Amino acid sequence: MGPADVEASSITLQGTRGRYPVPMATRPSTALSRTTGPVAYIVIVGGFAASMIIARPFLQRTKNASRNAECLTNLEVIADGLSKNPGALTSCGPWPATIPTEAAQSWADQPDCFTALGFDPVVSLWGRYELRREGTGWLARCELDLDGDGETVVYQASDRLTADKVAGTED
Repeated sequence: MGPADVEASSITLQGTRGRYPVPMATRPSTALSRTTGPVAYIVIVGGFAASMIIARPFLQRTKNASRNAECLTNLEVIADGLSKNPGALTSCGPWPATIPTEAAQSWADQPDCFTALGFDPVVSLWGRYELRREGTGWLARCELDLDGDGETVVYQASDRLTADKVAGTED
């Protein structure tokens, strides 16, 4: 549909230097085809499906990044609990016994040693956590295996170091 296919009318505006006609398009001179709606629907749905296929790897990386960040955040929570209550330091874990791969693990029945530190998650977690004495200090670990291939990613924090990844490739 081009300019010749549109019925035109105009209005006249009065300006300080005279009158100016302003053209306005009103409606197409011919009715739209009956296939316009279904074609537009197919284009919209197809475009949405294509965008989801393209976005899927990005969404997966985002999900895994948040699960990796879980370990860093929780190790800092454990470190903070130990700095506030150094008497709570006991060897603890590893908990849960196996590293979650298919679904996050509930912490409803966690060992009391984690609770004494103020680490009492109300949500399910993807990592396996451990706390132990090391020399005169402590070492906290979190292990992840998000894709279930047996290759773990290990994060650590200690009384001397903030939480950081020490081994493995993020899944």
